[in-house]
Amino acid sequence: MKKAYIIKNQRNLFLSKDGLWLDKLDKNHLYRTEHHDAALNTLLEANAKDVELRLDIHQVELDAKGHPSL
Repeated sequence: MKKAYIIKNQRNLFLSKDGLWLDKLDKNHLYRTEHHDAALNTLLEANAKDVELRLDIHQVELDAKGHPSL
């Protein structure tokens, strides 16, 4: 299976492709990348916008449709 990286904040919300914070039920719109360095860059950009955020990068497996398995 393919793997990808997603970003999660301290409130257990996930970063979307649009830069919004979503719950895990909306897998179609979650930000994901196959590259750890791209996820790290996105994490730094998101944290620069809001220094109160506590963000983590998580590696997840992708299902057959390419959506993260959470």
